[in-house]
Amino acid sequence: MKMISNINCSRGGEIFALLLMAVCLLSLACPAPLQAAADNIQINYKDQLLTLKAQDADIKNILLKISDLAGIYVRFPQAIEKQITIELDKVPLAKALKKLLRGLNHAIIYSISDKKNRAHVASVYVMQKSKGVSTGSFSSINSQKESIITRRIQHYEKTIQSLNERLSKVDSNSPLGQRYTRQIQTYQKSLDSLR
Repeated sequence: MKMISNINCSRGGEIFALLLMAVCLLSLACPAPLQAAADNIQINYKDQLLTLKAQDADIKNILLKISDLAGIYVRFPQAIEKQITIELDKVPLAKALKKLLRGLNHAIIYSISDKKNRAHVASVYVMQKSKGVSTGSFSSINSQKESIITRRIQHYEKTIQSLNERLSKVDSNSPLGQRYTRQIQTYQKSLDSLR
């Protein structure tokens, strides 16, 4: 500050130096608030709870502000376009991110670093939707999951059929018959839950 006041300047330079000094003093006197307000976004993050109010705001701007305040890594494609209106009051970060990213392909990565072994959000990835596929980047994962479920259903059906054949060859009131009956019921419940 002293260096600026000792500069010999013309009248315009003195005004510039005074303005520069005023800006420096204001920036020191007014610390940055915990709330960020731009693009109709009000956001606060304290004690791992997120308070967010956004009106027709760009999802990218919201994610960047959350990243800064919460200290998490956020990655998203530049081509993503989503305007969002949302209001959350003291919601845990993971739950808030799930609501915020609803309808977008995303992954939330958790980390355990505190002494109580509680998981907290470490990073968020938003993926580009694939062309022609409504489920986007997760389409191959979903098709693999469907394939696994289909194979499991077929396995359960074959097992139930085999157990019914065994049951037909023994007395259903015998210990072996009762065991087959219990197994059939267990497999049937599992089968019903998959369908």
